[in-house]
Amino acid sequence: EKMSVQAETSPLPQLVSGDRFDLDASVKSGVLAAGYDGAVIKAPVAGLDGTFTFEAPSAARMAAWLGRPLEGQDPGPIKARAVFAGDGGKIVLREATVASAGLDATATGSWEQKGPVTRLALDIKGGVLDVDRYVGPAAPASRPATTGPAGNPFATLPNDPIDLSALRNLDADVKVDLAGVKASGQRLGHVGLTARVEKGVATVRLDDLALYGGKVAGTVKAD
Repeated sequence: EKMSVQAETSPLPQLVSGDRFDLDASVKSGVLAAGYDGAVIKAPVAGLDGTFTFEAPSAARMAAWLGRPLEGQDPGPIKARAVFAGDGGKIVLREATVASAGLDATATGSWEQKGPVTRLALDIKGGVLDVDRYVGPAAPASRPATTGPAGNPFATLPNDPIDLSALRNLDADVKVDLAGVKASGQRLGHVGLTARVEKGVATVRLDDLALYGGKVAGTVKAD
């Protein structure tokens, strides 16, 4: 598959020694087209200040080109767009969208560096996320899994402590609101989830999960 690549940047001295440089780049072929127009920020926080676009006329054709052919019907075209704004030590994701059959989501957020602490905020909203449509349903198990006494699903989990020291340098606030998820042949209804990391403590709150005709909610903390 023939591909056309074009790029235009700032002068070489600014590219090498500056904290940021301009970049107008594009990649085009019969399988996909992608481009970025804006600036690349090197310091004080690495990031982007511009617009990224992506489009593939056929998800199945693109997957086959990447060596990961899809099973079943072609999901059709995929379009994505992300707008970044960078100023000083903060990068803002003003808007990100992904649109395709069974894959429709938007996101906003930001990240910045405050001394040793990385601050991250992310808000994701979307319709029904059909993972099976892109990776195929999981193959059926050849025999029922043995999970310990009385079929305890947690019996196979390791008892070793998990190193969460990296959380001490992370301040994060993540929200997820999806109309549903289809994966591994299973379907979940509405998914509402909030994750917060502050001062080395991670709190994940499941506000709403529609499952098997009922609803699940709960909170998990880790430090």
